[in-house]
Amino acid sequence: MKEISSLNLHASAVSFSGKGILILGKSGSGKSKLALALISSGAILIADDQVILNNQKNEIILSAPKAILGKIEARNIGILEVSSTKAQLCLVVSLDKTEHHRLPKTKYTEYFGKKIQILHCKNLNGLEHSLIHFLKKE
Repeated sequence: MKEISSLNLHASAVSFSGKGILILGKSGSGKSKLALALISSGAILIADDQVILNNQKNEIILSAPKAILGKIEARNIGILEVSSTKAQLCLVVSLDKTEHHRLPKTKYTEYFGKKIQILHCKNLNGLEHSLIHFLKKE
């Protein structure tokens, strides 16, 4: 049986200092809003609404389908065109689950058998600021 080498997820993704952040959440959870906030703070768009995860030997590369490359939805404004890139997946942010501990233990999710850190950040005000500082230390 052939191994799966790529996935197309309903998600958004940005690159900050070359580190790929995959943003997961239901429709209307704020994926594009968080991506735009991170872009305003220096991140570069990878993809909005659909993200392709490509399994490489030692890493997972995030990219956009060609049809939406460089496009991001700004709710109630329209589709914006911005610079875009690809990047290695380094962090997953879930906007669907709440973290119940103020100082949680590190949690992981898995894609293609590779462990990736995940943060549960539903309804967390100022999330983009915390993520920027978190990523600067990595």
